[in-house]
Amino acid sequence: MEGRIVAQSDKFTGKIFFRIKMLRNCNAKESIVLRRQSGVLRDSAYFFLTTFTSNRKKNRVMTRIFICSLFVMFSKVLFARGFPQDLIDRQVQQASQPVAIDIASLEPGMVLRIKYLDRPILIYRRTAEEIEQLKTLSPKLADPASENWRDSVKSTFGSASSQVWTQLLLATNRSVETSRTRSIQPEYFVVAGWSPYSGCAINIVSKQNARGVSFHDPCVKNDFDAAGRIFAGEMKGPRTGESARFNLFVPPHRFIGPTMVEIGLPEGETLPEIPADFYPSFEGISAQEVLRLGALFNRKSVVLSAISRGASVAVDLPGQDPLAAAVIGSDIEIVRLMLELGAEPTHRATEAAKFLEREDVLELFGKYAAHNK
Repeated sequence: MEGRIVAQSDKFTGKIFFRIKMLRNCNAKESIVLRRQSGVLRDSAYFFLTTFTSNRKKNRVMTRIFICSLFVMFSKVLFARGFPQDLIDRQVQQASQPVAIDIASLEPGMVLRIKYLDRPILIYRRTAEEIEQLKTLSPKLADPASENWRDSVKSTFGSASSQVWTQLLLATNRSVETSRTRSIQPEYFVVAGWSPYSGCAINIVSKQNARGVSFHDPCVKNDFDAAGRIFAGEMKGPRTGESARFNLFVPPHRFIGPTMVEIGLPEGETLPEIPADFYPSFEGISAQEVLRLGALFNRKSVVLSAISRGASVAVDLPGQDPLAAAVIGSDIEIVRLMLELGAEPTHRATEAAKFLEREDVLELFGKYAAHNK
């Protein structure tokens, strides 16, 4: 974003007026954000200028220096408070800039782990045994043809902060997704490094067993073959009793050389829209669940409505913690609202804030703890 802040001195009243003159490559959203911040700069600069009563030219020069310095100092604070929108904007920008990875040094059975859009991606070089085994699909696979792909992507859209990854997975090449190897080259497998169920980092199984297991989810005890297809069975841990249905995700990628992989959207492509049915429905569910979903998707009106219907902000149970949901999906105002209404910083909420690097939330939690000593 480019722009310049222009100070104008009214020669009759001595008041300072500011306007933000945007250059042509700024969009409407950026203009609105800058206009909102201009009030802070205006008030500060007015105070500064009242200390100068001599040499009008010197005042103008000093004003420009002051404004630029003030803007630089405050810009990080002013623009970093917009979670989840700041996260979404950053990831949209990154998704449009694919990353090239050199995999020439990968030996069979080795994996390269990279971080892309804040999440892990694995590039795995299959062994000759794994490639041979993929020629015949195991009857024990839950979804050998990736028929549950759409539902699995829909399940990824669990909060406002997961918007861009949901869009990116919707852009996956379906012909690759449904192929026998789920890869462009049989030797190399590019796969999302987290479980579609637990969100936990998946492990590489060092030695294949008789079933052909290559990947493992340690949190719900699921196994996957060398193409990331899940084996049938019930999950354990927090998803005990649920049937395994979803394969590991294959992100958009392509080969740009014999040993060069490019991850992300192809140049010139944009992220697809999220289908309407992916968004949560607030109908026919309890007020408590409405509160949790509203917090996950930064819907303040929904949160307030749920609270007015008797939903509690002070629930500290796995999968039902509204404060943790707000940390994951809402702006700081909703987090602050819950604290004011009786929520206490739970371990889940604090860990979520650390994982998402939400300094605004951690600072707020710190003030809460100091005030309630």
